[in-house]
Amino acid sequence: MWFKNLQLHRLPAPWSVTPEQMQKWLASHALAPGHSVEMQSHGWAAPRDNAPDSLVYSLNGQMLLVFRAKNKLLPRAFSIRRDTRVCINCRNGWLVIDAASQAVANEVRGLLVKSIDQLPLGTVRVAQSPVAAMTDWLLSGEGPAGFSLDQDIELRSPAEGNATVRYVGHTLDADDMRRHIKAGKQCMRPAMTWNDRISFVLTPSLTIKRIVPLDVLKEAGDSTA
Repeated sequence: MWFKNLQLHRLPAPWSVTPEQMQKWLASHALAPGHSVEMQSHGWAAPRDNAPDSLVYSLNGQMLLVFRAKNKLLPRAFSIRRDTRVCINCRNGWLVIDAASQAVANEVRGLLVKSIDQLPLGTVRVAQSPVAAMTDWLLSGEGPAGFSLDQDIELRSPAEGNATVRYVGHTLDADDMRRHIKAGKQCMRPAMTWNDRISFVLTPSLTIKRIVPLDVLKEAGDSTA
C-alpha cells in the first residue's frame, strides 16, 4: 500500500501520543455507518477491513488513519466514496497526508484539528528556498546526495507573464538549462528518483507528487511477501 502523494507537516519529536489516545480522539468524528440521507458527509474510517472498529492502525511507532468522504449526486443515488490516508510518525515528528489536491488536504487538516484538541501541527521549515535549491540542482546537473534528476521538468519565469518551458521524457541538455536559467527562469516541479528505488515530482511547496516505486523495490517487496 503506497502513498501516491505526500503533503508534509511537522509535529513535536517525539510526540507522546498512543494509538489508544488517538482512537478516543477520532471516535467522536467517525463516519457514521450505514446509509445516510445527507448529500455529503465525512469522518474517520477504519484503515483495515478486518478491524472495522479500529480507527487507528499502528505499526513500528507509526499510525495510519483514513479520512473518508461520501458524496451523492441525487438523494437516492449510491454514494461516491473517497478515502484519504494519513500517516503519523510520532517518533520523528511527521504527519503526512496522501493528497494531490490542496482542497482535499485542507479538508483532512480541518477534521484533524476538530478531532485532536490543540493539535501541535506545524509547517516544514527549510534553510533555503525550494525553488532556489531546485534551480541549483538543475544548473549543476545533480540532485542532492542519493537523488537524481529525471527527464521531466518545468522552468518558469517569475516575471509578469510566467513564461514556462516544460520537458517531458526529454534529455535535460546542460547548455539548454543554463540558457533558460540565465534568461531568468527558475526550476519548478522536477521529476526525481531516490536511490534508484522511488520516483516522484517535487513542487515548490515541498509537496511530493506522483510517487512510484521502481522495479527494484517492487521485487524486494514480492520476495518478502
